[in-house]
Amino acid sequence: MPFISPNEAFHGYTSAIIVGIYSDMITASAVKKEGVTPVVVAIASESMSGIDAVEGLFSTEKIMFNMEKAIMGLPHEARMPGSMVIVALGPGSGTCAYTVAERKRELKDRKMTAEEVNAIIAATNTEKESGVISAQYPEHFSIDGFSVSGLEGLNGEDVVVGMVRVACDEVLEKEFAARMTTFDLRYGGMIDMRYAAMRFDHFFEKAASALLICIFEHETHIALMHEKAVYSIGAARTGYGILCADIARSFSVGIEEAKEIVRAYRTQELNDGTHASVADACAAGAQKIVQAVKDVITGMDSAHIIPGNMHVVCSDVMPEITAQFVAGAWFTDLPVERNASVSLFSEEKSKRFCTPYDYVSADFLTRHH
Repeated sequence: MPFISPNEAFHGYTSAIIVGIYSDMITASAVKKEGVTPVVVAIASESMSGIDAVEGLFSTEKIMFNMEKAIMGLPHEARMPGSMVIVALGPGSGTCAYTVAERKRELKDRKMTAEEVNAIIAATNTEKESGVISAQYPEHFSIDGFSVSGLEGLNGEDVVVGMVRVACDEVLEKEFAARMTTFDLRYGGMIDMRYAAMRFDHFFEKAASALLICIFEHETHIALMHEKAVYSIGAARTGYGILCADIARSFSVGIEEAKEIVRAYRTQELNDGTHASVADACAAGAQKIVQAVKDVITGMDSAHIIPGNMHVVCSDVMPEITAQFVAGAWFTDLPVERNASVSLFSEEKSKRFCTPYDYVSADFLTRHH
């Protein structure tokens, strides 16, 4: 089963295992659905250390190997035969981008049908036969220059559909289905955790427009949303992994040793000189990420002012980076709404999951069902 929409999840089921694919780990969350609320039953994770997402997609075999270990880390009662598994893709295993479909209709006076609208959306799937699985999620529509809530039943000549396109390698998707059979589990399809974050209701509680910054190990994704619809997505090719990379270079050690240095830095176990050096390296790395994000935002949707309702989500606890964003000084020279503020996503319920993205993925599949 390829990418699914929320209304396709949990058919006949009240629980599922959600597998999160990250560059530094794979998570498995056993979740049950209570009304529209995801309740975590058990969690497990497996390290993906040593896999470099900067050079492209991860090795399918390594993903499968660590995914199996993560699922097996759940209690037996949480992975009973026949349990449904849904895979949430992140950077390196899937792509998430904004795209626009435009159509000039010859029969402009004829009212549009659902079939015609679907054909316009499907026409953007240019990679359908190139070994790529993809799906398009319409976000906003316009006809003859006027924004509309939907196209069906309207007439006009110039049609524009803004949408989010998610995709992954076809071989990877087929392997997900095959491996679930090995465990006597039911494969329920895929979602993209970045898109799940864009659809998270919490980010629109203060305003219907928002700027969302999604930080991962090697990539940072930015989404501009107006009236709860995605209007642009950008990606900075850097993430929190830059901290350990910079420290590894500074101290001439490997990445794993650098991670241990960062851990010791946070727990105040280093001598004063080393502590200061690590602090400087962390500050410099954080500034690189902030600048990269600013550069991406500058080249995004120029038709709208940047929303002042800003949110940061990070797949690991990285206060050295997130504090720089929350401080707010970085956006003062950008065209941002007045009284703008940045919030770090730290909802209490999300702390029961391995990462915030595991939580928003579960919420995406249950709340929108």
